[in-house]
Amino acid sequence: MSIAEQAEALTSNPLESELDERDYTVAPPKPDPAMFHGLVGDVARAATMGREPNRASVALAFLTWLSAAVGRHHFISVGDQTHPLLINGLHVGRSMVAAKGESWALVKRIRYAVGEMMDGNPTQRTDEEGAVVTPTLFAGRIHSGGLSTGEGLAAQVHDGFTLGKTEHAPINDKRLLIIEAEFAKLLEQGKRDGNTLSPTIRDLFDGGSIQPATKSASIWATEPHVAIHGAITPHELRARMDATAAFNGLMNRFLMIFAERTCLVPFPEPTPDEAVHRLAVQTRDVIKFALGDYPRTKCATAIKLSKEAREMYREAYPDLRRRDGSTAIVTALLERRAPITLRQAGLLAMTDQTDVISAAHMRAALAWSRFHRESVGFIFGQDMNQRIESEKRREQKQKILNGIAAGRWVTRTMIQREIFAKRIKAKDLTAVLEELLADGLLEQRERQKESFGTTKEYSRPAQDAHNAQDDTSRGVTPMRNSAHSEQEEDARTNLPPRPARVSQGKARPGTAPGHGVARVARVAQEMRGKDGEMLA
Repeated sequence: MSIAEQAEALTSNPLESELDERDYTVAPPKPDPAMFHGLVGDVARAATMGREPNRASVALAFLTWLSAAVGRHHFISVGDQTHPLLINGLHVGRSMVAAKGESWALVKRIRYAVGEMMDGNPTQRTDEEGAVVTPTLFAGRIHSGGLSTGEGLAAQVHDGFTLGKTEHAPINDKRLLIIEAEFAKLLEQGKRDGNTLSPTIRDLFDGGSIQPATKSASIWATEPHVAIHGAITPHELRARMDATAAFNGLMNRFLMIFAERTCLVPFPEPTPDEAVHRLAVQTRDVIKFALGDYPRTKCATAIKLSKEAREMYREAYPDLRRRDGSTAIVTALLERRAPITLRQAGLLAMTDQTDVISAAHMRAALAWSRFHRESVGFIFGQDMNQRIESEKRREQKQKILNGIAAGRWVTRTMIQREIFAKRIKAKDLTAVLEELLADGLLEQRERQKESFGTTKEYSRPAQDAHNAQDDTSRGVTPMRNSAHSEQEEDARTNLPPRPARVSQGKARPGTAPGHGVARVARVAQEMRGKDGEMLA
């Protein structure tokens, strides 16, 4: 053993040698039975009884389509933000194993049966001037031709536009489901310089409109209701998703699940027609209830939470908002678990034809959220070194939190000596402290030394929210104390005013999203023909 190796052995952290013996094998996530509530569970069970698709993938396909079909009459209000009941789904699984196409088979039969009951057999037609007239369908439209630009997406739900001498009448019913069987192509399109597809998808999920930034772009879409369902293999997703898509908010607007077939059935029987008809009747009634008077009315009925559901969400909320911390990508992909959970609970309430989210609806939505989290961890947790480093970092953070009492201020040197007995590398301690500061689990202040200069000190935030403005804030879980609360605390204890809190330091590369990565979008001048294809 070299001198350097001997020195490393003498100063190594005992925790590291213990970690080396742990089993880091990660099994694929298993669906929780609570996910399959009511009609969603009935569809999933019917599709998988004696057949190969995974119940979770069938349920996600049905939920994504239903979220597009219900329109915007019902909504969820979170503070000043209005959430439509939109769910973007992403089915991840290995090629020839995930049964991606089979997961849609029964859902398509149900949709077709609903259309036969409510629409007859509508076809796309043209008016006297040759302009295309888009038929209004009871359950909304589906586009499966692939997307390449934001303008092409706008053309599916446009407010009316002129192409040459032909005026195209506006599409009033802007409900649309986009099926991206080759989701990798969508990711590649988003990498093209000036492509507006990614920001358009982000705006649509948030309930916004498609409003081109230049006057030359003539295709607008006001308040479209568009959901996207994609399918991709784990390898393609890891290879094609660049840092921009991971950190700019595109991918965390998708409910991502890992699901593959659970059995082998060489000669599966089709779902009986009477079962399809029964499910179609139930689905028709759900859509009819949820639609209200859409598209004449939008955001007319707010979905409420029952007392039990509210308490369940309140209890789960810190975990939903907790930054995962395993890797930067996993953390970024899970940032929107909280709003997605609320939307899903509201959508499940629609399946019971009620505008009140019950405990059963919230329980199912939280089960989906756990499955989402476990799926992302499984898909992006393949790097063994990252797993070991993540576990080490998690235990180091917890050790600091356990070692610092609330209200006690300690220096970095004290943390090294008292908590880690000098058995932590300087760069590791810096990284751990920065993550705790960013998450609001530690505070930092700079205090004047008695001799010369200043020193930085760290403490855990107080547990009560001093900055609460009224009784409505009692349910707030404080992330960190405000400067105002620190001044109040100093006044009560007759201490001299604290110096202004210093910056908490720049985030290390690869640990936090890069918020300045969005490119300046330039709007394309011509509409892509293949985006105009419509599947009635």
